[in-house]
Amino acid sequence: KSVATNGDNIHVVWHDTRNGSAEIYYRRSTNSGVSWTSDTRLTNAPGMSVAASIALYGGNIHVAFESDRSGHFEIYYKESSNNGTTWSADVQLTNDAFDSYAVSISAAVSVHIVWMDFRYGEPEIYYIRSTNGGANWGAETRLTNNTAAQKYPVISMAGTGIHVVFEDERNGHSNAEIY
Repeated sequence: KSVATNGDNIHVVWHDTRNGSAEIYYRRSTNSGVSWTSDTRLTNAPGMSVAASIALYGGNIHVAFESDRSGHFEIYYKESSNNGTTWSADVQLTNDAFDSYAVSISAAVSVHIVWMDFRYGEPEIYYIRSTNGGANWGAETRLTNNTAAQKYPVISMAGTGIHVVFEDERNGHSNAEIY
């Protein structure tokens, strides 16, 4: 589950198995949570769609999530430019033979996404961005490179700065630290 707020507006995404398989749902409140819209199902694909992350900028809502519809987990993106009334089609952002997990999204003028990826054995942190509101995406950038695991990234924007924190096991699994 993930929540983003803008004044009295609260936007929430989560995965739910009410129809048998895990799918991503969305809901919003425009009055600080006093009342809520009906649930909107954002995904409808084979396999599971889980672990959604949400970000707001201007009038746009950006959602990133994981789905195993291709046989292993990849990172997907979708957006709404009209306050959640309609949504774009799912856009697959990663495409490799190994799982991509723990997605986090942030938006300001650009949309920024990080995740952990297993393509080199131990998980590493990757980053991708769109400078035009999610219409096009740049190349993936590997942010970490260590023989130990780097996991569970979270991204945030502050002014023009992009901040990523993650769990790092370079001092041993039982001595994981936040970097």
